[in-house]
Amino acid sequence: MTPFSLFLNLFLISTLTHASTPSLHNKIGQMLIIGFDEMSINASSPVVRDIQENNIGGVILFDLNLRRAVVDEAGKETPSPRNIASPNQVKALTASLQSYATTPLFITIDQEGGYVARLNKRYGFPSSKSHQYLGAQTPSQTYTEAFAQAKMLQEQGINFNFAPVIDIAHEGNFITKKERCFSNEPSTVTLHAAAFIQAYREVGILTSAKHFPGHGSSMGDSHLGLVDVSSTWSSGELIPYQSLQEKGLLDAVMTAHIYLKQYDAERPASLSPAITTGLLREEIGFNGLIITDDFNMGAIKDHYTIEEACIQTIIAGSDLIIIAHEPIEDPLIVSKIIHAIEQAIKEGRLSASRIDASYERIMHAKATFACPPAVFEL
Repeated sequence: MTPFSLFLNLFLISTLTHASTPSLHNKIGQMLIIGFDEMSINASSPVVRDIQENNIGGVILFDLNLRRAVVDEAGKETPSPRNIASPNQVKALTASLQSYATTPLFITIDQEGGYVARLNKRYGFPSSKSHQYLGAQTPSQTYTEAFAQAKMLQEQGINFNFAPVIDIAHEGNFITKKERCFSNEPSTVTLHAAAFIQAYREVGILTSAKHFPGHGSSMGDSHLGLVDVSSTWSSGELIPYQSLQEKGLLDAVMTAHIYLKQYDAERPASLSPAITTGLLREEIGFNGLIITDDFNMGAIKDHYTIEEACIQTIIAGSDLIIIAHEPIEDPLIVSKIIHAIEQAIKEGRLSASRIDASYERIMHAKATFACPPAVFEL
């Protein structure tokens, strides 16, 4: 058991022993994963205020701020540094974050490997293999690579990785182009994703399969705007989710900001009750954490206010909402979101029991993410 998981279990035992009932405000706060723009923090940092006053569920770390540029003497612009500079710096940052939390935080990252690796050689971390590279190897090799990667995250105080990608590779897709898919064969994707997840479970780090119900056939980038996959998507893209669920190897699932009109003609998957609850919860039978992709992506922010999107995704059945960039632009956005959700409950759009269900899943995941390896033959 890691020090974090031991601390968390003692915290939960204490909570149950003293019959402490968290406020609605604090339960809603646990549903939010936010980004911030500091490499070190102190008591006056905006993220600390959100930890202490709004009881946020966690944070997400990035190496670069793509919305801000640093201009050198020659006028060349490069993205601004954000949360990652070196192994010692990241370790100190995550320890500081946890020190301010009453409820231990999810400290999350996108560390898929290859092109999508926030911890990389530039900052003194080991290089990592892409999903595409691993998909051409054996599942045992994927396990070995994933185990080493998970140990590295553990050493840095990171306890939740938004990986693996279990999209099915399609030629021309923006995810495929960045070597983020294991294969174009669902069975191969399943084998390697299972090995990846099993390795992370052994280390004691939570994973999230993505991007449900399947982003691999899309020809657009949901970072830039809404993407309709209705004419390219096939039910075969659900096979890895179904197979991993049957094996008991789905800890969390991230939903995509894509339209799939076969299930919902009005809302993207991340805001759709028919897809999030109907397809994922009821048809596939998944009862773990459902996480949204970042709500600051163009597919959401260009069509909804952040507050309304949060209300709709909770109605749809999501447990955790990622808001990666907005807190940097508006330090009060977390308070505004929580207030809007509380108001939606008062107005009858949401029920308090819907919040309770997510809160229970979040606390269960925080208490049990250091679970033993699932039984699975590589």
